[in-house]
Amino acid sequence: MIGRAVAVLALGWAGLAGVPGASAQARCAEDPAAVEAARRAANREAARAATWNRAWAIVYGVAAAGQVGLALAEISPGREFERPVAISLYAGAGKAVIGLGTRLILPLELPRVAASGDPCVDAAAVRAARATAARKEQNAFWLQLGGGAALHVAVGGYLVIVEDAWRDALMSLAIGAVVSGVTLYTLPKRSWRSAPALAVAPVARTDSLGVSVVGSF
Repeated sequence: MIGRAVAVLALGWAGLAGVPGASAQARCAEDPAAVEAARRAANREAARAATWNRAWAIVYGVAAAGQVGLALAEISPGREFERPVAISLYAGAGKAVIGLGTRLILPLELPRVAASGDPCVDAAAVRAARATAARKEQNAFWLQLGGGAALHVAVGGYLVIVEDAWRDALMSLAIGAVVSGVTLYTLPKRSWRSAPALAVAPVARTDSLGVSVVGSF
């Protein structure tokens, strides 16, 4: 469909156009129940984004502190603690700090929509919120994918080229890939992937002077 056409059929006597409120009634054809459902869905998506952001900030913070603690205590489960192990732990902690910083500096914050009592106003606010949420979710996805991949490759390359630690490089890449994959999988994407248009139902309105019928098709 190239566009949306809105047809308004006004039936009544000649004085209808001059009646206060008649034109406002004709302009609004939003289904209040559908608008309210869409508004609540947008707010649930915003809540999911806030939870995702906090959860991963905690995960990255704990991972950074844990790896630094292991390095300082010279603990390497299952193998002898050597320089490559220490470098790998510090590198992993550095990646976790970058992840934490991303969640704190560039958090995924999606707009919420407050009810105004006017379905037409709320519908416009929901559409704007969905567009903003979709853009932010896309940006977060590609930043996490591209930035994470570049970071994991850089750390792995350093471990191979400088430290000649292939085992640690492969382990760093594997762990980084798993963490990035889970992060991307849990990232809220409903606004980006679906973003269905609000349903607009034909509405018939009557008053003492006439009838207006509004529909979109």
